[in-house]
Amino acid sequence: KDLAEGIEAYAGAKGHEVRVADPKGDPAAQVQQLLGWIRRGEVDAIWTLPVSAGPLRQVLDAAREHEVPLLVVGVASDFGRDGPGPGLSFSRIDNDDYGRRLGALLADCINRRLDGRGEVILVVDPPGASSDGKVVRDGFVAELRESAPRATVVAEVDSRLDRLKAQQGT
Repeated sequence: KDLAEGIEAYAGAKGHEVRVADPKGDPAAQVQQLLGWIRRGEVDAIWTLPVSAGPLRQVLDAAREHEVPLLVVGVASDFGRDGPGPGLSFSRIDNDDYGRRLGALLADCINRRLDGRGEVILVVDPPGASSDGKVVRDGFVAELRESAPRATVVAEVDSRLDRLKAQQGT
């Protein structure tokens, strides 16, 4: 929410309109939202943070067909592409660093509150959702092991791309 509000405020100050959609973790809803905007000619460009890479491939195709520039957060190969192309660019977040920072924060908490001993249940994205999720997970686990060596990951729960349900199921 904060990111969307920041983008809307900045764009508004520059005289631009921004549309924000929240698919609530549902890849199909995200595809429907983006395809609708593209096909109805409601947008001049799109920047998206994909819920899941695979389903978004059709959005990349539609954006190219309708000449809507598209910036996608992720790795080109996750979307079946070799790299950027006309009207298509990819933005990469340092997911290893992000995962390591999350691991360091949890390690600090475990070290302070639990004398360095903790059992961790890790909620992860399903295999194939994107390579980014695996990079975050691997960085997180590596840092946790380094910074709180007596803490252990006792289970990994598949989020099925619905973190709330995954957390409730643990």
